[in-house]
Amino acid sequence: MRAKISASKCNRNDIEQLVKKLSENEGATAKVVVDDENNLLGLYYQDKPMKAAYDSFPEIVFIDATYKLNELKMPLYVMLGEDGNGESEIFCTFIVSSEEKPTIQKMVQIFKDHNPSWTGTKTVMTDKDFVERQVLKEEFPCVHLAICLFHTQRTFRREVTCDKMGITAEQRNLCLEIFQKMTYANSENEYQNLCKDLERTKVPSVLEYFRKNWDKEHHEWVEGLKSANLTFLNRTNNRLESLNQKIKTVCSRNMSLGQFYEELLVVFQSIRTLRDHKAITLLQKRPVSLYAEGTAEAKYMKVLTPYAFGFVMQQLELAAKVKSIRRKDSEAATEFEVDASSGKLTVSDCNCECMFFTAMMLPCRHIFAVRRNLEKDAFDISICATRWTISYYKSKHYVLKSCDGKKFCSTPDEAAPLCIEQHTKKRILSQHEKYRKAFATCQTLASCVSEFPMREFHEKAAVLEKILMYWRNGDEVVVQKVSHDDSEGMLF
Repeated sequence: MRAKISASKCNRNDIEQLVKKLSENEGATAKVVVDDENNLLGLYYQDKPMKAAYDSFPEIVFIDATYKLNELKMPLYVMLGEDGNGESEIFCTFIVSSEEKPTIQKMVQIFKDHNPSWTGTKTVMTDKDFVERQVLKEEFPCVHLAICLFHTQRTFRREVTCDKMGITAEQRNLCLEIFQKMTYANSENEYQNLCKDLERTKVPSVLEYFRKNWDKEHHEWVEGLKSANLTFLNRTNNRLESLNQKIKTVCSRNMSLGQFYEELLVVFQSIRTLRDHKAITLLQKRPVSLYAEGTAEAKYMKVLTPYAFGFVMQQLELAAKVKSIRRKDSEAATEFEVDASSGKLTVSDCNCECMFFTAMMLPCRHIFAVRRNLEKDAFDISICATRWTISYYKSKHYVLKSCDGKKFCSTPDEAAPLCIEQHTKKRILSQHEKYRKAFATCQTLASCVSEFPMREFHEKAAVLEKILMYWRNGDEVVVQKVSHDDSEGMLF
């Protein structure tokens, strides 16, 4: 645990100047927190674009800390989310002198005080840090906590060791293999069966560790159960890990707080510039549609962001593989039972129990299959969450909203997808690829010729030799099918 840092030792005037400078940014909130003894607890910072991003896309929050970025050794916490086009959005940052519960809790409370949309958060993804998760459970009582897949597996490998558990290498490998399978379990039944496998290993120290630290909260780290909540199919905190790497690339180590925040804001501005460029390109670029006007694909392409449309197209293609659809005996006339890898699902024309629909809030393959069975149009925008629509994205994205998106597109027709007839583009093959393709055909041809009786074999072999002779001479050869009684045989 880190020792508390005295505000006086940090040069209180410098801190006050830093807070004042940060507060000058438009709509920014910068708060320094000290305890009764004037010890520095932390510094919270959130600017206007961060607030706007969270207000628009509050459903999922990723939170993690990165270390060794300033001379006071204060870890930087970043809260981040996902917008309607799958891009990462920074929600807020804070640095703390110690990672004790009161300090983390105070920072989360400041975040809630300045972001009334916190009630719209459904999922928070973290690592296995006990204090962090305890605070989030108290401050976000209705939120589902999800543990990052990468951190889950890393924690298993770090804690289940021969030295810590007093086990052999064989026992460790066996237990880690079961834990690996547990993380990817698709259902509660599969998870419980793996728990029985773990018990059969008869390794008391591992069983005690597992029951104490993991079993009670397995719905937070088992993928099949975690994805039963809104996660937008995020399994890890990779979005944050990527951001942390960018920060460490730019920010020099052991800087003063003032220098640290100067470079940190440069990183944020760079990330925003790239993100804003993508958003404006999306608005200005007239998309090309390969789908016929009036089809479900063309309709979804018009109303959804490219990121969300990619998922819907994938589900439309997979819907053809859904075969077992049975009408349920229930009051709802449109309810069906569909077989899936996770078990039997209850599906209607606008709702499904599958992980994809719950996690993404977009129509899944099962819904499309049921709508096909009911002879309904596959297109229904009401099944798609509003956050995934282009209109919502344009109205909420900070740069588009501040610049007034209308000036990028004067008429609705200019933004409509340009429909073209789809052609299959033939890839140019290398000489080796052409050889392999021709060789495979010649092998099949040789096998076919060898099955004929001896007289017919010689005739057909002669035909092949003639083709080879003509090609070597640079002549063109045309093969024409003839009847068996035709004395002319094969024409060249």
